[in-house]
Amino acid sequence: MSIKKVFITGENSATIICPQCKKSKTINVEKYKNLAKAIKMNIKCACGHKFAILLERRKFYRKDCSLDGFISNSKNARIMVTVRDISKKGIQFDLKQNFVLKEGDQYNIEFNLDDGQKTTIEKEIIIKSMHGQHVGVEFTNVDGISFDDRKIGFYLMP
Repeated sequence: MSIKKVFITGENSATIICPQCKKSKTINVEKYKNLAKAIKMNIKCACGHKFAILLERRKFYRKDCSLDGFISNSKNARIMVTVRDISKKGIQFDLKQNFVLKEGDQYNIEFNLDDGQKTTIEKEIIIKSMHGQHVGVEFTNVDGISFDDRKIGFYLMP
């Protein structure tokens, strides 16, 4: 049984769509919004179909990927990374080499999407979280109009 991600809205609800009959149902998920762990739920539709969902508390969809790139700063340090997922507002990557990063530090990141054009993305980032070699960052400027923002938006489309 595959697990489908369902996003929680600002109104603390989630709309679940049955993969079998395509009927939808909106449920209140307020009691789950502050839990630190992922919430997996088993659902039984009125049509009798059973399926699993994962409640996603993120504001934006994240696409899993494996893209080689590098981060750099004004001191010309180039640190090789592998981008693991990307969203409209940021990315997560793994460091390919040992390097000390601190939350709040700003860098530039450059990587190529795995789309047909191998589109190069160059963005300024700020370090938000680190767990060993795994780093979460936020783009410092997202306007939806710049070339990179439009290409990322297109890349994220299902």
